[in-house]
Amino acid sequence: MRTTEAFPKRMSDVLVNSASDLFSRTEIKGVSLPADLFCGDVFNAETYELFDQAVEGQPLICLVNVSAGDDKTIVVVDRLAYVNTFNLRAKDAASLKEAIKRLTADGSIRIGNNNKEV
Repeated sequence: MRTTEAFPKRMSDVLVNSASDLFSRTEIKGVSLPADLFCGDVFNAETYELFDQAVEGQPLICLVNVSAGDDKTIVVVDRLAYVNTFNLRAKDAASLKEAIKRLTADGSIRIGNNNKEV
């Protein structure tokens, strides 16, 4: 997997605070990824592609860089966590806005920045 960023995002750039490290993140194992995922990518939990509001599925936030392929492990935001929306990426701006709305609906994931655009 290759990244072109001079300063790649890290987990601490996305996951800014949590009530407990035990619950703030979890792993999804044995996944077949159609494309590379990077820290901060919001992806569809069913298709493992960048979240698109036009496609059914629950959004998840990736916390590690993972190359495409079979039998991969992805670390994602779980619950009791604050995320920085500035460092998130979905298919487009509208999809990101919808993903954030869905992720924060039950209050287990909250926004940890003052981004009024969300």
